[in-house]
Amino acid sequence: MRRATRSGAAFAYVDGKRMREVSLDPESLTPRDREFLWIGLLEPDEAELRVLQTQFDPHPLAVEDALKAHRCHAQAR
Repeated sequence: MRRATRSGAAFAYVDGKRMREVSLDPESLTPRDREFLWIGLLEPDEAELRVLQTQFDPHPLAVEDALKAHRCHAQAR
């Protein structure tokens, strides 16, 4: 199992208490009973965004905007 992000953090909370670290695999990203998942992404790469897109099905424009921001940042380096 790999870490959630190369530079970021992801955790599952229940009733405001941190219960476990979350990684970018489907089993880990599936909330358990009463869990809230918090996923912090700092300069995510396209692969990380695609994993989250597959798991959570956000609006396509949100994913497109995030990918554009990543590409612009990568080109600026």
